[in-house]
Amino acid sequence: MIVYTSNVSIENDVYLAYGAWVQGVGEVSLGDGVMLGPYAILASANHTKHEGSYRFGKGEHKPISLEAGSWLCSHSVVTAGVTVGAGAVCAAGSVVIKDVPPHAVVGGVPAKVIAYNRDETGDGVLS
Repeated sequence: MIVYTSNVSIENDVYLAYGAWVQGVGEVSLGDGVMLGPYAILASANHTKHEGSYRFGKGEHKPISLEAGSWLCSHSVVTAGVTVGAGAVCAAGSVVIKDVPPHAVVGGVPAKVIAYNRDETGDGVLS
């Protein structure tokens, strides 16, 4: 599902698996060859409090960018204001709250760098 489609930019050869959810309210850009696994979420807005309640707070919108060749694995979440670098991988179930360097592999809650691709093409073993 893609919501606020006018704020979403999708380049060539992008793959969105079943259940992927892209919230474009804060703008989302998906570079060439990006993959979103099943139930991956791109949430470009956050809630804020108003009079003690998140229900009535104004939304805080920030762009999300997934650069060329990056992969958001199943059940992962990327939050507002994050850039995932070219060729990077966000492991299944990760919650990405900070920028991801190009060719990095991140995982966990919150996501942290756990490896880098051995070379810039991403071929071969992780180091």
